[in-house]
Amino acid sequence: MSEVFDVVIVGGGTAGLALAARLSEDPGLQILVLEAGEDLTEDPRVNTPFLGSSLVHSSADWQFRTVPQVGLGNRETIVPRGRLLGGCSALDSFLFTAPSKHNVNTWADLGNSGWDWPSFSDSLRRTYTLVKASKEIEGNGPLELSFPEDTEWLRVWKETFANLGYPTSLDSLSGELYGAYLSAITVDAAAKQRSYSGNAYLQRARSRQNLAVYTETLVEKVIFDESKPLRAIGVRYSQEGLVKVATARREVVLSAGAINSPKILELSGVGDSQLLKLLGIDVVIDNKHVGENLQNHPTVGMCFEVVDQEGFETMDGILRGEAPAFAAAQADYEKQIGFGTRGNLEVAAQLPVPGVETPEGKQEIEKLLDNKRRGKEGLGTTTQAFASAHEKFVRSVLTSSTEPSATYLTIPGYATYAEDGSLAGPPPGHEKYYSAAITLSYPLSRGSVHITSSSPSSSPSSSSHAIDPAYFSHPLDLEILARHLHFLQTTLISTPPFSKQIVPNGKRSPAAPGPTLDDARRYVRDWATGSHDFVGSCAMMPRELGGVVDNRLRVYGCEGLRVVDASIFPVAVGTSPVASVYALAEHAARIMKADLG
Repeated sequence: MSEVFDVVIVGGGTAGLALAARLSEDPGLQILVLEAGEDLTEDPRVNTPFLGSSLVHSSADWQFRTVPQVGLGNRETIVPRGRLLGGCSALDSFLFTAPSKHNVNTWADLGNSGWDWPSFSDSLRRTYTLVKASKEIEGNGPLELSFPEDTEWLRVWKETFANLGYPTSLDSLSGELYGAYLSAITVDAAAKQRSYSGNAYLQRARSRQNLAVYTETLVEKVIFDESKPLRAIGVRYSQEGLVKVATARREVVLSAGAINSPKILELSGVGDSQLLKLLGIDVVIDNKHVGENLQNHPTVGMCFEVVDQEGFETMDGILRGEAPAFAAAQADYEKQIGFGTRGNLEVAAQLPVPGVETPEGKQEIEKLLDNKRRGKEGLGTTTQAFASAHEKFVRSVLTSSTEPSATYLTIPGYATYAEDGSLAGPPPGHEKYYSAAITLSYPLSRGSVHITSSSPSSSPSSSSHAIDPAYFSHPLDLEILARHLHFLQTTLISTPPFSKQIVPNGKRSPAAPGPTLDDARRYVRDWATGSHDFVGSCAMMPRELGGVVDNRLRVYGCEGLRVVDASIFPVAVGTSPVASVYALAEHAARIMKADLG
């Protein structure tokens, strides 16, 4: 049984729904979206910020795990991925931050014409309508962005950074990221509900007769016409126990994310021929770079006991599960104020390597870069040319006094990580806490994701592929993250006015590090995890550099097949990649409209 469409999009997530909404603006194109998860667009767990994290570890989460990570003491870590309409945009932390100009221009420098900052930022602006604190409106895109209300914590945070000499007026959408700031969030300012691809993009397009969206469908493989030239002509998928085919007259687009898109390619015979033959899969396109170059931000968290003071409220009662705290938060939400109206990670900073602003500090970083350079034997399948370009970019960031090498996200309450990367709740008691998570912006460690079986699995938590981010396989990553943690421990919390909020000799995270940089290194190795911002596994760059898709997102070696999701970013997005993925979808829509005519 087969249905025929012009474009078949595999994955109804952040990018897939945005792309479908834009392509279906042309009534002459018949568009199909296939999504493995459910339609939860009316579910309050998706729409209410207060309930934002409740879908993690549910059927709406793929519930992946990494393989044991040598760099983390052989710990496995969780990999939450959205398995519902809207994908990860339906269960993320609401942060919406543009990538840096330098970050985006690096993609272009790898041979990706049309992907420089002026071009990409134009696509980014098409994604959102922002309601500023002044009630001024910027843009007219589908996503509704806003800023959360100011708090005493924001004031203290900014004043502390000002006392340390950092800027405090950063615009998180400007592409110039340096200093302390309040992040824009994907929350509708009027309704105080999540704005994401499921309700912002899809709802605008859902009534169109030329757009079909099928949920609870598992795509098994891409179907090719193997006559010359090789062409993708559809996909095979299962739904309600039946195997079906969707035929694509024009194109198939994979938008299944950095974990599942390379999986589908490999199941379809596109990948490393040695792996495919070992699993009994017929090789259609031999490209050993499919599933390689997987990058993710390592992150580490710390909690500090703070003074219980009016105006400096925390979420500890909510995090402890106290009924009165929940009731108060719900009452506040009904008034459209308080913790329930936001993600509570918006008070943030983007910082360069601590100390690099001095000549001595810069010299020390240069020496670190030289001493910790990885030789050719550590490259694996990575080409020498790409490894050199990647290292050149990271070096330019780490030796800059204004380019951020880490993001500091804070939360008013006890929030740190368990050994597997899941959130750990506060200890019993009545203490108040303030927490910070530091994520490394541009890791040099590169891992992989590959199938381990020729059979697609419908089970969300099935180990049908091996996810290996290879955290800290490049020694420089641990060193830079440890230096940021050391700065937090020894400088930031000791600087007024923030220092006045910290309880002297108060409680901290379990196994909190001592005052030395070596202590920080040990803590990072023992307690760091990943921040779920996976990119790179179907990298956009010339094939000879290690690319899987070209600058028009077409898979090398065939016609009629593209990838449109975070897997195509060849170098990690320095911040949360959500804004960049929406911009990617807008960028792809313009490319495809031009190509489809």
